[in-house]
Amino acid sequence: MNRHKYTMDITTANNILQNVFIAGEQQPNTTPFDKIVLRSKAQTTMVTACMWIGIIMLFLTLLSPLAFTSQDFKITESPSAGKIQIVSHQLYTSEFVMLIDGETLDYRNIYAVKPDGTVVFPSRIQFVNENTEVTIPYDGTELNVYIPDLDGNMMQAILSER
Repeated sequence: MNRHKYTMDITTANNILQNVFIAGEQQPNTTPFDKIVLRSKAQTTMVTACMWIGIIMLFLTLLSPLAFTSQDFKITESPSAGKIQIVSHQLYTSEFVMLIDGETLDYRNIYAVKPDGTVVFPSRIQFVNENTEVTIPYDGTELNVYIPDLDGNMMQAILSER
């Protein structure tokens, strides 16, 4: 589609506008025509600038999850327990689930301690393949999880806010 751009000098355009007002039996235009043209150009520039600013803001908003990844909690393991390993963990609203690997894991003595000293015991322990899945009730506070094995080693995993 071809768009034709028409050009006209300001004096001719002003004369045509005045003739339109006279033909319509209206009062003649008192605003200088060059100011009308300037306002039109300024409004077009402002609309274009606002459109581009809006597009850039939308683009940045869509990309913001990539820049601000947030994991609210982290697991810190103690290095003293070499034979015990947390394979995976998942934090849910009301429970913390860990998949633990260890040959001589003492799963009956796993417990967690809250910051106020309250001891929390697992609500469920089940065996998944060659690993142990431990579910501990969670209420949104920090937990120090203690995982012993039968050889006397103890692993401490700390669930805390980053």
